[in-house]
Amino acid sequence: MLRNPKEILEPMPLDQNFTLIDLRAVALASVLFSLFGFAPGYALGWCTNALSFRRRLLSTRLLIAVVISVSVNPGIVVLGWSAIGLGDLGCHRRFGNHGCHSVSSQ
Repeated sequence: MLRNPKEILEPMPLDQNFTLIDLRAVALASVLFSLFGFAPGYALGWCTNALSFRRRLLSTRLLIAVVISVSVNPGIVVLGWSAIGLGDLGCHRRFGNHGCHSVSSQ
């Protein structure tokens, strides 16, 4: 028994289309990278004029901005976590109160 071709080729729902799901994830990752992996380095490079940042070509400034961001972001994250009082959170989860390097009252 032959089936109707329209029954065979039903459109796939958009929430199950893996290509569209991946494209959405890539677009989100690109936006987040530009916010956290590029903008801080560009701002720091411009303000400090590190490596003669302002005189470089645009392509070189973009590359230097990424390098500066990747270098500076871990320190910014640590300072941010410490400022809100969560600096030793990961240490306490792994080692309890005994293995942390924080100052304790004895």
